[in-house]
Amino acid sequence: MPLLLDCRPESPGWGCLLGALLLLSAPSCAPFIVPPARVAVGPAARLDSVPGTRDDAPQAGAVAVRAALHPLDLVDGAEANKVDVGVGYAGEFGATPEAQTVYGPFVQVGVYPWNAPIGARTHLRFGGSAAIERVYRSGGSDAGVGGTLGASLELLGPVSGPFAGASHDGAVLGMARGVWSVGLFADASMRSFPEGAYRSVTAGVSLRVPFLAGIACCAFHSPPHESGDFGAPAGGHEVSRVPARPRQRP
Repeated sequence: MPLLLDCRPESPGWGCLLGALLLLSAPSCAPFIVPPARVAVGPAARLDSVPGTRDDAPQAGAVAVRAALHPLDLVDGAEANKVDVGVGYAGEFGATPEAQTVYGPFVQVGVYPWNAPIGARTHLRFGGSAAIERVYRSGGSDAGVGGTLGASLELLGPVSGPFAGASHDGAVLGMARGVWSVGLFADASMRSFPEGAYRSVTAGVSLRVPFLAGIACCAFHSPPHESGDFGAPAGGHEVSRVPARPRQRP
């Protein structure tokens, strides 16, 4: 039913809504919501040992992951904003069993003094950020505090409106609003615990996703009918095919 799944901006809005209701009533469909968020991943180099680590433990690297909600991405013209705010969770995972994992929530503020359009709907921006963290260790029960200063370069653009797609494997129907982006970043962090503090630096890639809400459906296909030799069903008896002899007239 292409009319019911037509969610193009020039199509009637009732068609998209009716299609969503029909999909939601199907047993193989489920709603989904993705908040506007930024995820940054990269290798981290620890310049000091995490307080509480054994003295004989080898110094090792880590992998840093930061994920945060960015509500200002929902504002009209967010791709041209010079200020950004994020609330999220970060983890610095040690590369060896002896290396401790450091993790916790954070609040981040970013400023982008350089933001230039490079296309009709695409911007390139460069700026810095500062984050305050509440941190914990895998090898200790005492919490600590930390701070991170960073710089980032992002290619981004706006996203707004309905979307739909279908194939033999399923269908998806929903709405999107916010910005998408891909970028590079570099961070320097210092985290303090009761026994002392340590420093680390991180560099990697970042990705922003807009707010997404919709319905996704999966198509379940019946397995093909298995057959044995000579066309007999699997597990059945083999059928002998002998040509019939013509009758002889008396």
